Amino acid sequence: MKWAKERDDLIAQTKAFVRSVTDGKPELAAEPLEAEPLRAQKSFFAASPPSAPPVFVPSIESTAPTDAAPLPKMRPVRAPSQDDVRKEIQSRVAAFQAHQHRFQREREAYFKSVLTKVRSVIEGGSDASSR
Repeated sequence: MKWAKERDDLIAQTKAFVRSVTDGKPELAAEPLEAEPLRAQKSFFAASPPSAPPVFVPSIESTAPTDAAPLPKMRPVRAPSQDDVRKEIQSRVAAFQAHQHRFQREREAYFKSVLTKVRSVIEGGSDASSR
């Protein structure tokens, strides 16, 4: 039941984090989370999980690097114009139609080749059956 202990530890850590963030202010604190095991599994849990010590969360100012390199300047992103979008859509539709036409030509060529083979077998078979 290692997973159950890990779950209980995580719940305890989460509660400690919420307490440290809210600093005990009741108007900001949410209702406490209680991990209620299923009734069928109650016998597996001997005792409630131990309370974890409060977790220290440093403020954003204290974690900011002091000697960080400046961020590189980036080009502004230009939104594509309606004409650009229209041209792209038209080119994609044209490519799709060309692809579909190629498939259609291949299907017709295959159909013709199979039909030719069948006709040759039928014509050759009628001579063989008359002998």
